Amino acid sequence: MNKICYKVYHANLAFSAIPEEKLEEVIDKCYFSLLEFVEKTETKIGLEISGYSLEIIEEVRPHWIIKFKEIYKKGLIELIGCGYMQVIGPLVPYKVNLQNQKIGLETYMNVLEIVPKLAFVNEQTFSKSLVDLYYKVGYEALIMEWNNAYSLNEKIKKDFAYSPIIVKGINKELPLLWSDSILFQKFQRTVHGERDMNFYINFLKQYTKEYEATPVYSSDLEIFNFRPGRFETEQLIKNNEWKIIAEIVENLKQFCEFQLPSKVLEMSLNKNKKISLTTSLNPIIVKKQDKYSLSRWAACGRGANYINTLCYRYFQRIKNIGDISQWKTLLKYWGSDYRTHITEDKWEKAINDLENLAISGSNNTQILKKSNHNFYEKNNSIIYEKNNLKILFDKKKGLTLDSIFIDNKKFPICTIKHGELDLIKHGADFFTGTTIIESSETKKISDLIEVEDVNYYELDKDIYIIESSLKMKSGINELKSWIIDEKDNSIIFDLVLNCPIFIRGSIRVGILTLDKTFALKNGSIKVKNGNKYYEKINLKNNEINQHIPKSLTQSSISGIGCTNGVMKFENDDFSFKIKVNQEISYPFIMLQNNKDKFGYLTRVYFSLQELDDTLEKRNDNFLFRLRYKIKFS
Repeated sequence: MNKICYKVYHANLAFSAIPEEKLEEVIDKCYFSLLEFVEKTETKIGLEISGYSLEIIEEVRPHWIIKFKEIYKKGLIELIGCGYMQVIGPLVPYKVNLQNQKIGLETYMNVLEIVPKLAFVNEQTFSKSLVDLYYKVGYEALIMEWNNAYSLNEKIKKDFAYSPIIVKGINKELPLLWSDSILFQKFQRTVHGERDMNFYINFLKQYTKEYEATPVYSSDLEIFNFRPGRFETEQLIKNNEWKIIAEIVENLKQFCEFQLPSKVLEMSLNKNKKISLTTSLNPIIVKKQDKYSLSRWAACGRGANYINTLCYRYFQRIKNIGDISQWKTLLKYWGSDYRTHITEDKWEKAINDLENLAISGSNNTQILKKSNHNFYEKNNSIIYEKNNLKILFDKKKGLTLDSIFIDNKKFPICTIKHGELDLIKHGADFFTGTTIIESSETKKISDLIEVEDVNYYELDKDIYIIESSLKMKSGINELKSWIIDEKDNSIIFDLVLNCPIFIRGSIRVGILTLDKTFALKNGSIKVKNGNKYYEKINLKNNEINQHIPKSLTQSSISGIGCTNGVMKFENDDFSFKIKVNQEISYPFIMLQNNKDKFGYLTRVYFSLQELDDTLEKRNDNFLFRLRYKIKFS
């Protein structure tokens, strides 16, 4: 008896590197060719396509819609959903994700008169609470990549890959059909002539012996008989690649029976295996090899931080009153493709549109009165002291926050001094409220310099400000402010960074350090990663290194979404939160939690730019901002 196999083609006419004037060519060479292949070979496949792509096809090639429906009625093709746009779920607010899926489902019905049962997780970027989101809008199963889930989660065993399983969310669970990056890349390379066909066929024959259901292909449609132009290493088109695909499939059918994805679930689902894909070490997982870090869509490209901030501002404007056309505009520009290898024309149009649509950041004019009440200097510190609150700032080290005392009890956010930790790898100062810029061109630049001019202001009797301008290397300047609000029981960090040169590297500002005992005392951090539910990250006994480089061209490993801007910190002694002002800036947040002899080095990084293969120089002014509030209780 033949083994079960399945294929899912990923169709996306918002493909970053494809100019809009070439979309009709893509449809003719790839989309029509797919339907022709399916009809001629009678090979059952799944097609995942965005609502946005369907609207373009309906406008410029309406006959494709008619042809799809004909083949669908024959039972040869299944529609797989993904939403109106390819949006990175763990990086956008819950309501944006909800609208993306609802509008996507409406579009499928309007254009194709079909409601898909299965959803292909956008860009195969997954957080646990997304299961609940897909369940809420009506999807019956998910498709998600096997390779990174298996590599990053020791609880996932090799035999989990052999058939579909159940994936756990926060409160809900769904059947999960696997995609496989290694398998689809082998298929692509064989079609492109990089690998021998007989070798590939024999490889897959051996591979399928253990598998109940094998994901032969689960990736891009636009790379067969067409080249998007993303990479210099793209193979030239030497033959009709759809004929090669037909030949591969004919050979595979000798030992594989191709089924629709939903049928594979019916035939092979193992309901006894239920797993969580993510862990505290890796609360968000992404697809493929190392160059695909979460930073790819959060802090790289031509300016992911800037376009994400503009999108958030526009979201604030329409979130309660927006009509469907406004939501479609927002979803289009919050799509993943505007954050990777986007063409210059597409980028400029997006930024111009969003700058006109988005409300400006919080620039409320406030009357400041110069006053140094409650501030005094002692040794190298500037000290604020009033009632039960005492805060020390380091004048020698860029006005960083040294420590906070409330009722003479030390608050967990602080600077850890050289020698406080035991291991030599932690033998340094770890500051709070500092900027670190790293690039192979400029080397390391920080603001850990002595402040010369410090200004003090008073908003009213309970709100006080300390600020200073700092001149860093390479002409980089920053204005750093701390706003102490005793009425609100909080302190706000505010930074404006003027960077007149392009940094081919990372820009991390406002870095926070926690006391070395915080994680030790059952410390945890809770954040939202694209849904309304908080996901808990346990710190004790977990080594987390999201901030470290993967390679010389990849500056971070991973990160978190924090999509409502709130991070909740808890341990046995303290409970407090940090609120990022996302209208000012929508930063990429990374965690570090390293075990020391008698404690932990725990830090939070707010990144406004990271390095990967998509990072490109922009033509506009490099002005970066960050503002967050530390709420003491």
